[in-house]
Amino acid sequence: MATSQVNGCEYCLAAHTLFGGKAGLSADAIRSARDGDLSAYTALAREVVSTRGRVSDEVLATARAAGLTDAKIIEVVVQVALLTVTNYVNNVAKTDVDFPVVEV
Repeated sequence: MATSQVNGCEYCLAAHTLFGGKAGLSADAIRSARDGDLSAYTALAREVVSTRGRVSDEVLATARAAGLTDAKIIEVVVQVALLTVTNYVNNVAKTDVDFPVVEV
């Protein structure tokens, strides 16, 4: 959700918000995920998107201190890349949002 928030993908935010709620996330947790405040994973994802992968040593140290291994950090980067492609395709295609709309 953090990636889709930064990339402004209305479709992905609507879909992930709906399914996040169905998975048991509260509205506050969903907002925190979108803002990158839910966990070390979402914080890192938001930073990777915001800096286009040029995260600082401090950000990496914070992620590692929170328990993210180098393998998990790479997984976050790969997930950000995958979601960025999806976000951009939806943004370019102006995909109709067929989920309840959320504010970007």
